[in-house]
Amino acid sequence: LLNDIRSATQSQGVVNATGDFNTSSYLWLSPGNQYEKQPVVKIDYNLTPQHRLSGTYNWQVVVRDPDHLNNADIRFPGFANYRKYTSYRPLSSGTLRSTLSPNVVNELRGGIKWGPSYFGENASNGPQTFDSQGGYSLTFPPSLTGGTAGGGNGPTARSAWSWNIDNTLNWQRGSHSLSFGTSLFFGNVWADNQQMVPTI
Repeated sequence: LLNDIRSATQSQGVVNATGDFNTSSYLWLSPGNQYEKQPVVKIDYNLTPQHRLSGTYNWQVVVRDPDHLNNADIRFPGFANYRKYTSYRPLSSGTLRSTLSPNVVNELRGGIKWGPSYFGENASNGPQTFDSQGGYSLTFPPSLTGGTAGGGNGPTARSAWSWNIDNTLNWQRGSHSLSFGTSLFFGNVWADNQQMVPTI
């Protein structure tokens, strides 16, 4: 492993001497790619003069390969292990506003949010990427955040999604206003975590 590190640091980047003869400073910009898509659609439609329907839909996807933002990029040039990040974040809502009489207006609203995120579910994040370390994740030196292999020993996935329905009835009578309503909310969270190889 030390020979692999030495060969990698001599292929790209710059190695500088430090005041400590036991350590050197290595500077290297690991390559990475990130893209985001965020299309948004909004529709307003008058069903009748008394009923107005509105809806919005926002689709967002984020992909970082490797996940440099979470310090999971490749540690040395040519090393196999790194972590990729993929996240989907769709959001949708709708409203039906009804004028039931000159003094009574009802509004029905609803929405749903779904956002799974995957940290490290990629081919360059399996147990085979630890072969040069004897099948272990070696975290030396301690100052190397994430260990020698990178951020790829613990792929995770998680999501917190929810939906809601709300209804509000507003009644205006003279100088007085009354509002009645109800709300229903459902939330759910799941997580999937694993460790691929033992850590030393």
